[in-house]
Amino acid sequence: AEYVGETSINLTWVVSDTASSSYTYRIEVENGTSVMNLTSSLTEVEITELIPGTTYTFTVFAVVADCQTEGEGVSITHDTTPVVVSSFRCEAVAKQPFLVLKWECPSGKNSGFRIGICNNMCEEDQLAPPCMKEGSEETFRTALLKYFHTYNITIETLSNTSKSHPAWSICTTSITDPPSPSTGPLVKVISHSSLSVEFSDFESVNGPLKAYAVMITTEEQDCQSLKLKLNNTYKDFKKRMTVTYVTYVMEIEQPKSPSVRSQNHTNTVSVGSGNKMYGYENGPLIPLRSYRASVAGFTNITFTTAEIIVGEDSYVSFSPCSEAVLLPQDPGVIAGAVIGCLLAILAVVAVVGFIFWRRRRKDKRNTEVSFSPIKIKKSKLIKVENFESYFKKQQADSSCGFAEEYEELKTAGVHQPKFAAELAENRELFEHKL
Repeated sequence: AEYVGETSINLTWVVSDTASSSYTYRIEVENGTSVMNLTSSLTEVEITELIPGTTYTFTVFAVVADCQTEGEGVSITHDTTPVVVSSFRCEAVAKQPFLVLKWECPSGKNSGFRIGICNNMCEEDQLAPPCMKEGSEETFRTALLKYFHTYNITIETLSNTSKSHPAWSICTTSITDPPSPSTGPLVKVISHSSLSVEFSDFESVNGPLKAYAVMITTEEQDCQSLKLKLNNTYKDFKKRMTVTYVTYVMEIEQPKSPSVRSQNHTNTVSVGSGNKMYGYENGPLIPLRSYRASVAGFTNITFTTAEIIVGEDSYVSFSPCSEAVLLPQDPGVIAGAVIGCLLAILAVVAVVGFIFWRRRRKDKRNTEVSFSPIKIKKSKLIKVENFESYFKKQQADSSCGFAEEYEELKTAGVHQPKFAAELAENRELFEHKL
């Protein structure tokens, strides 16, 4: 056969008989289910209206001039070329490392399909089963490939001994969650209400990174179920509805805000600066609390209308939690406490001083009374030889003289404290009072 096509074959043959110029030729075409006969006066023939991908046996007989005598036939077997598949396409499957190939079943017959998959290197060929109904949609799932890789896909229709020209398409496998980092971010204290979170870029082998979200938690145990907490906000944290929340969202394509610094694939986010990104507030932290941080990396990020992350529809993985850091006390509170303590001390000192001053003043006043010059009234000295007559005089009229003398002396030393009267120098003066 000089040419084999999808629906036709060109046959040629050679006859060495000297009488061949008078011969005609009968060509028998048989495909296992039907037989067709053709005649030709030449030593070549084009046989058409064949079925693609079908095995045919062609037998040529030489017929002499009487049209009844035939020589022994010579046979050859060929497969017609299968038809190239049409509408060939490939599709990625969300978060899966394989491709789904689709095409329409070609006309004619086929024994299956050979699929070639090449990136920088070609994978082992894969075989798809034959199809029977022309025009039906055929589907084939490839073996596992690599995430987010572009492949050249070819498909050839096979017959028993022949194959079609390839159809081809270019496809990229799906992205998925990025690999989780092995280490957590580095957290440092900035002030009593803020801290910095430093982390390296996630690997982009499963797809390009689209965004990062910094999550803050006061949990003491390992971070768990963070995907379910991507919708928690600073307001929820302040209302004590959660201990874990998203404080900052950073999209890779967007220019970084002043809260973010990047250098050598390392990002630093200032937490507690008060700015707002999407539906999340980067609010100030509470002093004297212990905080840890985790970073979420997204190859696909989905938001609600309120610009809150939808974790179920996003492709995300999380870093381990950082070491805990304890924020210091607010300097204003410390200053207020110090000033308050100083004022309290001053108040106590003032009260004690006042009391001490009052007592000193009172003691001083009492001392002045005790030792202020007073006129001591004394009875006249009576000589012994005159005492008897003096006594009788004073005793006269019911001791009236003694009574008058007592009235003059009874007020002496009344305002003098007892301890002053008991002093040695005063004891003699106030014997009658003790």
